[in-house]
Amino acid sequence: MNKQALTIVVCLCSWLLLSAFATASELVQRVFTARDGLGNSAIHDMATDDYGFVWLATEEGLYRVSNNVVRRVDNEETQSRLDEEFFVSVTKLDHQHLLAVTEHNAYLYDISENAFHRFGSPQLFPEFDSGSLTATAVLPDGNLLLLSAEGKLWRLSRDASHLQALFMLPDSDDGRWNRLLLLKDGRLLLGSVHHLALYDQQGQVIQDELWNANSGSYYSLYQDSHQRVWISGQDGLYRLNLDSLHLSVVPQIPFLCRMVSEDSSGNLWVVIRGGLLKYYPQEQRIVSYKDQLKQRAGIDSPNKILIDSHGLLWVSGTGNPLAILA
Repeated sequence: MNKQALTIVVCLCSWLLLSAFATASELVQRVFTARDGLGNSAIHDMATDDYGFVWLATEEGLYRVSNNVVRRVDNEETQSRLDEEFFVSVTKLDHQHLLAVTEHNAYLYDISENAFHRFGSPQLFPEFDSGSLTATAVLPDGNLLLLSAEGKLWRLSRDASHLQALFMLPDSDDGRWNRLLLLKDGRLLLGSVHHLALYDQQGQVIQDELWNANSGSYYSLYQDSHQRVWISGQDGLYRLNLDSLHLSVVPQIPFLCRMVSEDSSGNLWVVIRGGLLKYYPQEQRIVSYKDQLKQRAGIDSPNKILIDSHGLLWVSGTGNPLAILA
């Protein structure tokens, strides 16, 4: 190889290397650390509101986050406003209200008044007897379906003015109902960590035993814009065919999967143990962002993702608690 050709090869390799680093650097837009006021507690859920804020349900409080400011809302001058601080989920109701759920209770949080109101209290839905909630789903009209651990399904109006008990599920073999997915056709997938069944909205079973317990646990349910249902399982990502109700594993992802979310291009972001994948269903191809996430964001193992209205990917996990990816 002559000197000129060697110089071209070296320059090309250097350009490719620099491009790879630039891509990794541009992927991570913002990293939140303990110094930003978020602490090091685990984030169990994330939600966006109409004002552009992201809300975090953590083991040490409920936080409101913008690109630059982190604020804990269940504390006032370092004093807790509630008798508990372990939040497991947060869901937007309307422009003024959030549903914030702790280990033991469900709260209506008024954003403008910065006030918590407990479900089952004399002031708010005293007929509510379920304590905490384990899963929620948004109906087409904006109302919410609420599932309790004992298997009671409720419907909450979008403006939080009305709560209706719908039906009671049978006792779960696992002792706890905590999986809920409202399908686009109105049917419901309901289950626990080892059990999954298809119901109608009147509480009638359409098909039981959809999940094979021999496959271990499953962690989340998701339906994408193409009506495909994805199940994040202990030994891989599964797809549920809604016509045949047959489960099939995605061969490209034989890893423990925690959750799935779809971006605006119809591709899936998959949280796996120790990493983050982008899955292209049409091409049946995956791209791993494990190294970029660890090196550039300081997140060792992601556990939750949220794609906001701007297409930004919010990732929480161990190490640094939160990062924004583009």
